[in-house]
Amino acid sequence: RSRGIRHDSDSASARSRGRRGGRHRGGGGQAVKRMIVLLCAAALVAAGIFLWHGKRGTAVTGPVVAVAPGAEAIDVVVCYPPKAGLEPVEEIRRRPKPASPQDRLVQLVGELHQPPASADALPLFPPGLTPRAVFLSADGVAYLDEPVAALDRPMGARDEIVFVRSILRAIARNCPDVKAVVFLADGATRPRLCGHLPAHGRYLIPKLVPARAR
Repeated sequence: RSRGIRHDSDSASARSRGRRGGRHRGGGGQAVKRMIVLLCAAALVAAGIFLWHGKRGTAVTGPVVAVAPGAEAIDVVVCYPPKAGLEPVEEIRRRPKPASPQDRLVQLVGELHQPPASADALPLFPPGLTPRAVFLSADGVAYLDEPVAALDRPMGARDEIVFVRSILRAIARNCPDVKAVVFLADGATRPRLCGHLPAHGRYLIPKLVPARAR
């Protein structure tokens, strides 16, 4: 069964609200109704991500980077938001093979900050910005620390979903050691990523789009 973007703080919050509701059944009618409305809204967003996530984007070849003679090379699959539609645009770039999973993640995030070669794709990040830090923990959690300016920009809910989905798909394609992603802004968490999706907690890497064998 396919999986969409999953944020592991959502299920914990729902369980916590359910336990509190059970202790206050006497006067909690309105609170229960509000909770149902919020859960329905969250379900609609999750359903949209679920339906969009499983399809494969269009792959194009990105700019060539020289690989030293005799050095091992890999194909890095970089995903960008499309100018039209919902499917990320995939670009394949030949790059030197990193020495470790940490180096591979750093390499990928650096590529995600580069502008796309395809005329059908939009950049993920504003020009001139670079990640503040990229760290892969021993339990497979990637911490992506971006400048605040990389996230504080006008973005509708649909664009924000495609933004997150492009990053998760690129990681799933390239970094099999990564199980989840935590987004930070200037080294700190924030309530919302770019104004809509939650930024606290972890975004789970989807199993539907596994990393390609190299």
